[in-house]
Amino acid sequence: MGYVYLAIAIVSEVIATTSLKASDGFSHPIPSTIVIVGYSASFYFLALVLNTIPVGIAYAIWAGLGIVLVAALGSIVYRQVPDLPALLGMGLIISGVIVIHLFSKTVEAVCPRLYPMRMTVSPVQVYLATRMVWGVAF
Repeated sequence: MGYVYLAIAIVSEVIATTSLKASDGFSHPIPSTIVIVGYSASFYFLALVLNTIPVGIAYAIWAGLGIVLVAALGSIVYRQVPDLPALLGMGLIISGVIVIHLFSKTVEAVCPRLYPMRMTVSPVQVYLATRMVWGVAF
């Protein structure tokens, strides 16, 4: 359930953060309510996540994916399209989450059912996974 709660926490945080701009300094009641409810739900579910996933791993995933999803929604909803350096930085964030899941023994120790056998991953596989995330830029 830890990763389900983490997904709910991330989605709640993304909705709240995206609504923060629409609240215009908390001067509009509906977006302001969405912000308060969204952040409350996000932190509630993040607290539940910490019962099963280490805080460093959970926060890295929560913050990293939150940044990428907020930037994606910001480009759609508010037409705030990230430039190339921002996109490269977000690619690094996603790559970091992939590295955590492929190599971290902390994740394996906490979630043995998700990692029944230790995977061996070659540098070529890491390169190909990273290339999929970044596109064919390199």
